[in-house]
Amino acid sequence: MNENTNELDISIFFSSLYSFFYKNAKLLVLSIILGVILGLVYDKMSKPYYTSVAYATSALSYFETEQVDYKSKKILLDQQAMVDIINDISRLVNENEMDVVAIKLNVPLEVAQSIRFIEAEELFYVDGENIQQKRDKFQIVLESFDNGAIRDIQNGLEYYINNNDYINKYYQLYLDQSNQLVDRISREIDDLKQAREQQGSKPSGDYSEIKLGSQYAQTENQIVNLFIKQQQINKYATLFKPIEFFEVFSVPEKPTNRLFIRMVIMSALFFMLGIFIGLIRYFNSSIKTD
Repeated sequence: MNENTNELDISIFFSSLYSFFYKNAKLLVLSIILGVILGLVYDKMSKPYYTSVAYATSALSYFETEQVDYKSKKILLDQQAMVDIINDISRLVNENEMDVVAIKLNVPLEVAQSIRFIEAEELFYVDGENIQQKRDKFQIVLESFDNGAIRDIQNGLEYYINNNDYINKYYQLYLDQSNQLVDRISREIDDLKQAREQQGSKPSGDYSEIKLGSQYAQTENQIVNLFIKQQQINKYATLFKPIEFFEVFSVPEKPTNRLFIRMVIMSALFFMLGIFIGLIRYFNSSIKTD
């Protein structure tokens, strides 16, 4: 009995739904057409803009903590701090503080005013254990009303980051410590060379045979190890920067096409409005009938 009642209720519901859409078909179709027309008009009236994406990396987190993965011994470059610093510009753009943006980026006001939207985002990947991990890179999405200003905006971002007092403090400290360590290793290498020359030694592959008394003892080649460490420090000091673009902003020739999306959104909104008007008409007619 209950199953029959439920089936009857479902049948009545779909019958009422069909009746509603059938009676209001003209209204709903007109609503969709009106939405399409308004979406087209809005697109034509809207100022065109250009979208571009850049990819970069920052060693700021290493300057701060020198964090290394304890398993792989790989240097960890967390991009969150740099993303937050860049998104401070995004906040200013959203608040329409273009004078401040122009000062921070060291660009003319008209270049700053051409920024429609800018946002930095961290990048992630899924490892072999199906765990989401951070990449050592991030992306910056830029929307500009003037494609000719895109290069200036990128240069402005580099200026803004490279002249940030907080970043500079850690970066300069990192460089100073790296140079001191390289110099200390150089002196240690010179001392080892002198010691070997005085005691008598002969190299053998990755090892050295040092004469101790009347016998040669094979030991690990400390000079080679120190030289490798020195080269590694020099490499990091050269490659690690506050920000490094490995894919710069492209300069699109055609503006971003949002016509279809705008027409779909406006059509959906006016379709919902048509349903709302149809429901009002339905309830009014029901009240009059009663």
